[in-house]
Amino acid sequence: MTTPFRSSSISEQPNPTPLEQILLSLQCADEAERITAFNSLRKTPKPLIEAAYKKFRLRTPKPGWEMDCLERLDVEYPDPPIECDRCICTVISPGYEAMVEAMLDTLIAYGQSPEARIVVFAIDGSFEALAHRGDITCIRCRSTERLSAAVKGAVYSAARFIRANKILAVEADMLVVGSLQPIWAALDVAYPGNILGVRPPGFNQLFSFVDVISSIGCPKSDVAFLTGHPTFNCRYWFNGGVIAGDREAFLALDSQMQRLAPFSILWMEGGSTAAYTDESLMNLSVGLLNNAAEISSIFNHIIASPVRAKWLATERAGNGLRYRQGGGASKILHFVSPGRSVMREINSEIEDHGLLEN
Repeated sequence: MTTPFRSSSISEQPNPTPLEQILLSLQCADEAERITAFNSLRKTPKPLIEAAYKKFRLRTPKPGWEMDCLERLDVEYPDPPIECDRCICTVISPGYEAMVEAMLDTLIAYGQSPEARIVVFAIDGSFEALAHRGDITCIRCRSTERLSAAVKGAVYSAARFIRANKILAVEADMLVVGSLQPIWAALDVAYPGNILGVRPPGFNQLFSFVDVISSIGCPKSDVAFLTGHPTFNCRYWFNGGVIAGDREAFLALDSQMQRLAPFSILWMEGGSTAAYTDESLMNLSVGLLNNAAEISSIFNHIIASPVRAKWLATERAGNGLRYRQGGGASKILHFVSPGRSVMREINSEIEDHGLLEN
């Protein structure tokens, strides 16, 4: 499937129309300008939006490259192709290489998944920055839009670039502190096409997609903007930090997210100030596919503030450490900003003392 790209820059067009100017504003770095632009777009007939988008923001990729489902990156097809049974993948952008290296080191040391191929979608200079590592495979990516958390589109589209039977996608702001074998075992018994993930913490009372987008300041009518169905709703399934599935599941996720474009792309750029609109689109796609299966929160224990004791209990013994949250022994710790300030501290602990068998 060929994903279209922008054909030209709106900024190069003389005297842009108001609609063209809105599309330009949605690409800018200023958040307030993007929000204002999208508020205007909500009142615009969708056929006009789609026509303008096709004219000014679509282009054909260079041979050997294709765009991810959230249209942030050009991704180069690996040569030779990456073929494996199990794959663990992540994505990284410049400036965050030390973070992803800490995650990779703990994954290799404690994830107990030596059979899995580790693949990193490396954006711009990150490709060269990680070239020294012989224990991973990097896929070269080039940013085509403003970099944000939405670069996770690369892992949502992973099956297009990685021929793996089973895929585990993780974020860079994590430390692996226990065996990942239970995830592979869950995939072995899951229905073909299931997407596995962990419920977002704090969402016990916000189960539906409509409730969640309402909580981040979006009108319920945005569901119709995104899907064309004003009454559609689904459960808001997963935090985007960890998702897993077979190749069929990831291909379906990628295709569904592409089908939501261009309206999903514009909504992601200006629909809300929330940082996780890309995650919301993943959840909407999973809801439309109706293929979700929940796994234990121990595979995505969130640390969301610098107050470590609020989120995590640490067990110390003579031969190592174990981390717990809510009574469960952690397998993956996820340091959500501003909790990332704790990540270096815990990584240093692990380097100094090691982990207990988990």
